[in-house]
Amino acid sequence: MPNSEAKQFMQKHHYTKSCAKSTYALGFYYDNKLCTMIVYGQPSGRYLASSIWDGGTELECLELLRLFSFDWCPKNIEDMFNTVKKETL
Repeated sequence: MPNSEAKQFMQKHHYTKSCAKSTYALGFYYDNKLCTMIVYGQPSGRYLASSIWDGGTELECLELLRLFSFDWCPKNIEDMFNTVKKETL
């Protein structure tokens, strides 16, 4: 999804009413309605990637920034994001 659309959605529905600049925003539709959104971006911690692997930089690492699902969504809908293929990102 475009960053602007993700930002508007999170500002309206997420409890923080904010959304940092995302690198990837993924929306999941159920019954033709946007029901879940997950937003990834560069880590806020400058040295996060290097703490995970040698030589890692924040440009090579993504952090989960926001996740939102409506209560009416099917059970465990967030787990379906685990099936997203890396090629689509």
